[in-house]
Amino acid sequence: MNGAVGGALLSRRIYALLGVFLTGFLLLVGLELGFNQLSATLNTRLDNERSRVQIGELISQDLSKLEAKTYQLAMTSGVKGQERVFQDFDATIQLLKESLHVLEKGGTIVRKTRLNIESQEIMERSITFHPALERLYVLEAIDLRPKLMQIRDLAVKMTAMLSEREALNTASQHQAFVDMGDQADNHLKGYPPLFTRMRENANRLFFESQRQLRDIKAEIEQQDTFYQSLQVALSVAVVLAVLVFGYRLLSQVATANRDLHALARDLEFQKFALDQHAIVSSTDVDGKILYANDKFCEISGYSREEMLGHTHSIVKSGDHPSTFYRDMWDTISSGKVWHGEVKNKSRHGNHYWVSATIVPFLDETGKPFRYISIRTDITERKRMEEDMQDANRFLQSLTDAMGEGVYVQGAMGECRFLNPEAERLLGWSLVELQGRSLHDTVHYHLENGQRVSADHCRVLNTVKKGETYRSDEEEFIRKNGDVFPVSLVSVPMLDDGVIIGSVTVFADITTRKEAERDMAAAKEEAEKANRAKSEFLSSMSHELRTPLNAILGFAQLLDFNPSEPLTPDQKMSVEQITKGGKHLLELVNDVLDLAKIESGKIDLTVSDVNSDHLIEECEPLAATLAQKRGLQFSTRKGRGHVIRADHMRLKQVLLNLLSNAVKYNRDGGSVVLASEPVDNAMLRFSVSDTGPGISHDQQAQLFQPFSRLGKEDSEIEGTGIGLIITKRLIEAMDGRIGFDSTPGEGTTFWVEVPISGAAQQTMAQFERRDDNTAPKVKPGVDVVGRVVYIEDNPANISLMETLLGHIPGIELKVAHTAELGIVLIHDVMPDLVLMDINLPGMNGIEALGVLRADPATAGIPVIAISAAAMHADVAKGKAAGFEAYLTKPFNIPEMLATIEGMLKV
Repeated sequence: MNGAVGGALLSRRIYALLGVFLTGFLLLVGLELGFNQLSATLNTRLDNERSRVQIGELISQDLSKLEAKTYQLAMTSGVKGQERVFQDFDATIQLLKESLHVLEKGGTIVRKTRLNIESQEIMERSITFHPALERLYVLEAIDLRPKLMQIRDLAVKMTAMLSEREALNTASQHQAFVDMGDQADNHLKGYPPLFTRMRENANRLFFESQRQLRDIKAEIEQQDTFYQSLQVALSVAVVLAVLVFGYRLLSQVATANRDLHALARDLEFQKFALDQHAIVSSTDVDGKILYANDKFCEISGYSREEMLGHTHSIVKSGDHPSTFYRDMWDTISSGKVWHGEVKNKSRHGNHYWVSATIVPFLDETGKPFRYISIRTDITERKRMEEDMQDANRFLQSLTDAMGEGVYVQGAMGECRFLNPEAERLLGWSLVELQGRSLHDTVHYHLENGQRVSADHCRVLNTVKKGETYRSDEEEFIRKNGDVFPVSLVSVPMLDDGVIIGSVTVFADITTRKEAERDMAAAKEEAEKANRAKSEFLSSMSHELRTPLNAILGFAQLLDFNPSEPLTPDQKMSVEQITKGGKHLLELVNDVLDLAKIESGKIDLTVSDVNSDHLIEECEPLAATLAQKRGLQFSTRKGRGHVIRADHMRLKQVLLNLLSNAVKYNRDGGSVVLASEPVDNAMLRFSVSDTGPGISHDQQAQLFQPFSRLGKEDSEIEGTGIGLIITKRLIEAMDGRIGFDSTPGEGTTFWVEVPISGAAQQTMAQFERRDDNTAPKVKPGVDVVGRVVYIEDNPANISLMETLLGHIPGIELKVAHTAELGIVLIHDVMPDLVLMDINLPGMNGIEALGVLRADPATAGIPVIAISAAAMHADVAKGKAAGFEAYLTKPFNIPEMLATIEGMLKV
């Protein structure tokens, strides 16, 4: 029985132990759950209260910035500067409103801050607050919104007063300007009480948050103590539970430690950011420095050890009066925050400016026990303000010294400013024109004999649209009634997007207008002279080419007729006739080329040209000329450079230089044509001879029209304008020409043309060109057709009859006038018409129009044959619709080839 009772007791003890264990376990579990819930609530409140502390710090900082911006606004001159400051002011108010809204309604504030002034790195802070968790906090007690709105309204009024003050200053109303300045100063005195009350509210928020934070921390500590006591009481019965839940406790402790470390790190970051941005120091109630950050040491030049224990008089500049420091001390010693700008002096004697905020920390009795000073370096801003003042003085001096007149109008066109030059030009003084309409007084503009009103003034209406007006066609009237032309530029003045007037700069352009009239008259005279020159050249060309056509044509026929061969003497005579005619034709062509070049009507077709191919084309012609003179001719080619030039004109240039090198050489001499690249991506062609050279006196006369350097009476043929044509052609192709000559040894003429971007192409990529593409037609070719020739010159008619008489298949009909020719064409309906241009009565172009208008004759091909060889004459003929335009004297093979081509078609 005793054993059973003992067993039962043991069982009961076991059960009781188990019950105690289970009870203790359940108590521990309940305690753990309750503690976790309470910890979570308290931690949430703790985090929330930290957020409220941070928001309070933001509000204090923003209030300091707002107050600084208020005084900056009061001290800023110029509309644009006030606008920028007011925008910063408004932005700061918005930040404060955002902070107050989060305190009242909850939410998240995100602020971005540069780590320091020099760094571009951005530190972002995010603060979340939930007001519903704060049972002891009443927002309405420190609501700052009404005061913020009051501050903003005062700032708006102050901005208006400053703008009005600027206007009074501009209008030179000195007394009103001074009165307005006094009103602005009185207005400014209303800010300190508002900011003081607002800062007291902000301080109350800060200290209330600090007290609440301490209470929460104390409650957390009490909870920890109670929980640990229960742990000790139950740990003996539930060791295993203590061990199990001890691990969780350690985890919670580690989490709390991490949170504390994170909070400490955040505070460290905040302190770092503040130290990077601002100059921070703290003092005791006697003003002795207890702390100075690195930025204070850096800007002052003192080490931290040198400043600790001293007052801020160590950096005193001596430029502020003693009342300045006395007012500062009276403010902070009474427990109020002081704001202001202070000029200090560093250890090295350099002065610097700071915008300072001194905050007193108060004890339980409301007395300061420490002062914190936060300052921002504004030295550069102060320097800029001084520079702006200097710039304003410079601009005033500039307008006074300007050679143009300057006036300023108000929005209604009234005069507000005249510079001295404007007073001189207009004859009015600023005092006389002040407030008067400038348009009605000085703007002289007539339409239909009547003065234009200001409502229809082009200048005013353009400026009212916000646009700049420029004109050289306006006129002003002086005070004495004299009217003079002006060149003016009028620019609108804007204030917050509203046009408040305009600035106009004008100059008297009487002399320029007279010069323009003289220039126009001179231009007209020059154009008349140019037209007269063109008419003379056209007439000369026509009158010379008409007889030359007969001379060269019959000479070619005499030399060209195999059925009637010439005797040696006759052949020599014909050659002399042909030689003289060709020389005369060359002179006419050179004169016309020169006229084209000088008038800018020369046609150039610039393309890629292979230099070696071009030399090869010139080689046979140059070799033939050299052989006739008994000269040696050679070439030195390059590597097939590709150049940019007009192929035909560049060949003309080289052949002209080669012809001169042959003509002006000595017997048994030599001529060399070479090419080589030179600097600036140019290729140089050089033509060297072994002639007598050019004397130094004669070298200056080169490239002058009709100058042959004393060879005018020699047997050497020449026109004296070949070199000037060559020079103009090369320059038209963006090239250069020059020469090197040594008397008694020879001369080298050279031309340079640009190398193409395709310079790496090989010679095989360019086909050789052959200028001799005209088909060779001999008399007696088998061509059949009826031809009508309209020509009034008997010699030319005889030449054509003789020429075409050798072709049996051609039936030639002749008419002496265009009118008779049209009748003849309708009678015989020819296969081809040859038409002279300058005919008596109806000219060739008019006759062509008649033929084209008639369906019966519209399809008959018509070739123009004319002595009018000017560029304009040829262009006019081609535009009229001639199938071809041949100039007199014509080349017989070319003429026959053209006729053959037309009749075959």
